[in-house]
Amino acid sequence: MTNANNDLNNLYLNTNIGIVFLDRQLCTLNFTPVIQKYFSLLNQDVGRPIAHLAGSFPYQNLMEDLEKVLKVLVPVKREVQLKDDRWCQLEVKPYQTIENHIEGAVLVLLNITEI
Repeated sequence: MTNANNDLNNLYLNTNIGIVFLDRQLCTLNFTPVIQKYFSLLNQDVGRPIAHLAGSFPYQNLMEDLEKVLKVLVPVKREVQLKDDRWCQLEVKPYQTIENHIEGAVLVLLNITEI
């Protein structure tokens, strides 16, 4: 278990992918540090609804996409232009447990500006 936790911690800290894990009420559970390039998220925001933080992200249909994924369990993928002319790929997927239960959503942001 310690090795798995160490691996996960290193993945969080060293990946260049912004990820937010959300529960079924779309409150933040955890996130990678890179997500702070896209959202004004702080450690004390764990437990807060993502709707309170979505205003800092320039994609108006984010909440609709998150709710849709929770309802129909079909991932959503979009390309979004950020305020500073960067582009990111946004993906929303169901958060699935080992027991195959859907417990929320995963929001993934990847910088695709160079592409």
